[in-house]
Amino acid sequence: LTPKPRYSDQERDAFYGRMVELSDMIVQQGVNVIVAATANKRVHRQQARSKLPHFVEVWVCCPVEVCRDRDPKDLYRRAIAGEIRDFPGVDAIYEIPLAPDVVVNTAVQSCDEATDHILQHLLAGLGHSDTQGHEDCTKRKRVGLFMDG
Repeated sequence: LTPKPRYSDQERDAFYGRMVELSDMIVQQGVNVIVAATANKRVHRQQARSKLPHFVEVWVCCPVEVCRDRDPKDLYRRAIAGEIRDFPGVDAIYEIPLAPDVVVNTAVQSCDEATDHILQHLLAGLGHSDTQGHEDCTKRKRVGLFMDG
């Protein structure tokens, strides 16, 4: 959607608008959608919540220092060096969610713990009280939830 991102506010607004539109089109076809995106403004997340049925906001809470240490694309270093502008955590704001549906803190939770917490919330929404007996489903969901992580 943005082959050469510049991370400007206008570009982000357009990007997240397109993400919601694409997600809506896919959901209308009966397919569940997982979007792994920063969405640094609350308005982006609210737009998705208002348009998409059964929207679940997962806040992956992690101190910016830890994010910088884990950065596989070297984006934080490039932003600090001035090669990228308007980058959340460096020179652009990140508006913390006011009422996320699920919160995981990857600075203290392992990937498996965070995944299990998210899955418990999703399964509860489907009428399941726990993940017992859903091992195969859990394994498949983990791949989808953490594909970009």
